[in-house]
Amino acid sequence: MVTVLSASAGSGKTFNIASFYISKAIQSEQSFEKILALTFTNAAVSEMKNRIIQKLHVLSLGDAKAIDELIEYEKTENNLTLTPQQIQEKAKKALHQLLHNYQKFSIYTIDSFFQRILRSSLYEIGIFNSNDLVVDNSEIISDTIERFLFSLEEENEIIEWLKQFYLYLLSLGSSVDLKKALNELSKEINKEFFFEHEQDFSDFQLDRLTKELNRLQHIQKDFIDEVCKIQQQFDYLCVETGLAYDDFLNGAKGLGNLLGRKFGKFTYGDKLDDIYTKTLINFINSKDWFSKSAKAELISKFRLREQSFKKLADNIENLFK
Repeated sequence: MVTVLSASAGSGKTFNIASFYISKAIQSEQSFEKILALTFTNAAVSEMKNRIIQKLHVLSLGDAKAIDELIEYEKTENNLTLTPQQIQEKAKKALHQLLHNYQKFSIYTIDSFFQRILRSSLYEIGIFNSNDLVVDNSEIISDTIERFLFSLEEENEIIEWLKQFYLYLLSLGSSVDLKKALNELSKEINKEFFFEHEQDFSDFQLDRLTKELNRLQHIQKDFIDEVCKIQQQFDYLCVETGLAYDDFLNGAKGLGNLLGRKFGKFTYGDKLDDIYTKTLINFINSKDWFSKSAKAELISKFRLREQSFKKLADNIENLFK
């Protein structure tokens, strides 16, 4: 029997497929060997496998919430009634079988599945060497962008969009390579996130999208300005107290280096992760400028402008909220 589960992006395919998989595994612990699940990305494969294993694990431990959910699913989908004890016992057996026969846990991306089919057919078609299927659409995308730009007419809504896009790129303050930028954009709209929200993007009118872009640019600019202000204030306090970057928590690669150097270099195009690090998160939570074993001489210098340092710590916390 072939069961097809079809659903649009963002409608819970991973959840439904995982529930379906677990249901079959509970009914017969060997059934996973006969189930094939295909998805688009390696991340989705990993998520689906993890979800199935974790769910079987909590079921095998007798988790009441997980068991109630499965009982409800079985009643609705399969018209079956199982006791919690039956589910727990079956989940243990299914998990044991799955983990000891992991190579038969058949969840693949579409391209990796067809690569397996291709490899298994090589002998029949007379190819005896080892081969790899390489999925690389960069040349196709580049060629499509070339054709797209060449085919544009003067009176076209796309021309207006391209103008706005070009102005946006200019506003970032670096040299503009329109083809390269369109190439990067094409990579973004081929990610799973875009597929899940494609309709939302399609509903945007150009003028509304332009306004939203401008609004986001202002937010971005204000944020970067605030980061620079914090760096300048920190520098000023260091000069006034005679403290060096390395004097602060975690030394040369610690808090002082983050606020004094990395904050100062943060600009358009940088990732927030460059400054929103574990060091910063710990500081926001603790407000500790120094380790508990810091030298008395450093603490004495800090005391000269302690209130200013406290105010700066509050500003940092408020910015990253």
